[in-house]
Amino acid sequence: MEPLQWSYGVAPIFMEQVKITPLSRNLSSVNKSAYAELESRPIDVQGRATDFPFDTYRYGYKPVLYYLKGNERVDLRFKNVTTSMQMSNTFTPIQKYNRVEYINEKNSLISEQDYKPYGANECAFSVERKGSFKVIVLLLLLVMCLPLLHVFYRDEPGIDFLATLVSIGAIRVFLVGPLNDFQLYTIDFLFGAVIILVGTVSLIKAMRANSRRELAAKSGSSW
Repeated sequence: MEPLQWSYGVAPIFMEQVKITPLSRNLSSVNKSAYAELESRPIDVQGRATDFPFDTYRYGYKPVLYYLKGNERVDLRFKNVTTSMQMSNTFTPIQKYNRVEYINEKNSLISEQDYKPYGANECAFSVERKGSFKVIVLLLLLVMCLPLLHVFYRDEPGIDFLATLVSIGAIRVFLVGPLNDFQLYTIDFLFGAVIILVGTVSLIKAMRANSRRELAAKSGSSW
């Protein structure tokens, strides 16, 4: 497998080795044919999981098949390539038709050659989150903001800070899983900002309430 160019000025050097299962021949039919399946293997994609839920992954390839006839290499040409995908229902694949769409970078190195459509034996696509999944994430973030709103309306917020911690922890585990090796996602910084805001407001209101109690105790009035 020959990876397609994924960035301007960077050309892939190494090919990805893919093992092929034993060849199946069908020589008894009128249209003699033979086929072989590729063994399953992980692939290296271009993208960052930390950009969740706006993470996008790119992959492009061109199959290179050959066999050795003695010491001579004989290349086999592909008329076309068909890619079948099985992925989580939170993702959607988008086919890219030329190098500009696939790389998707603003660069002065772009030339007319980059707008040339990919050949029938080349395949490039990107995988991104579905719009419906992004809406679900937004709704969960709005639910997380409910304790934050209560903090501004309560005179003595206390349990709201605990409710914020529990809701953020539950939403974080539901969306991206538990914290692993302290790998932080972009959305974690939003979670941290909400926790700091709720904690700060709760602390300020608690200090004011304590001051009012002390003044009431000194004046002998009830608070």
